[in-house]
Formats: sequence, C-alpha cells, structure tokens
Amino acid sequence: MWRQASPRKVKIAFGQSTPPPPFYLANTPPARHIGGMVNILSILVGALAFLIALIGIFPIPLLPLVNWIALPLAIIGAALGVVSGKTSGRNLNLLVILISGLRLFFTGGFI
Repeated sequence: MWRQASPRKVKIAFGQSTPPPPFYLANTPPARHIGGMVNILSILVGALAFLIALIGIFPIPLLPLVNWIALPLAIIGAALGVVSGKTSGRNLNLLVILISGLRLFFTGGFI
C-alpha cells in the first residue's frame, strides 16, 4: 500500500532540520470514487432520457418526435455507464434505447 518516508531528518539551510513528508506523492492510491460518480451521472442522464421517452410514447401527433431527443441522450448515458465500470447506469440507458428505438422503428420515425 503506502510507504512511509524514512525516519531520518533532512538538512535544510541555516542548520535547521525538518522531518520528511509522511507519504511519497508517487505512492498515493488512485481515486476509486470517480467510477461511482460517473455511474450516478449515467443514471441521471438515463432518468432524464427515460422521462423524455415516456412522453414520446403517447400517440399525440408529433409528440413522438421527442424520441429523437431521448435516443441520443440514452446513448450518451450508456457510454458513461460503460466508462464507469458498473452496470446499473448502463442497463437503464440500454432500456431507454430499446424503448425509444422500438417506438421510432414501429412508427417510421415520425408519428
């Protein structure tokens, strides 16, 4: 894990001595919480895309065109979910891609 600096004192100007730093900078652990934050961002993007896709399911004229907005949002969210290394955000976005993609496929992309 981390290595502690040697216990000897380091000489600096005017004969003063100070202890070495407690940890070497090169031995700091990697930030592991970043993947979790990217996953949360992926879930938030997926939730927004899911709400937009639910609006686009209703058969009101021209309202299903919002699926063209939900689909790219879900693709961006799925990419964030893949980068995070966790599956919950990715799976949510894949579900939104499936819902909005099928809606666009069955209606020809317009109605």
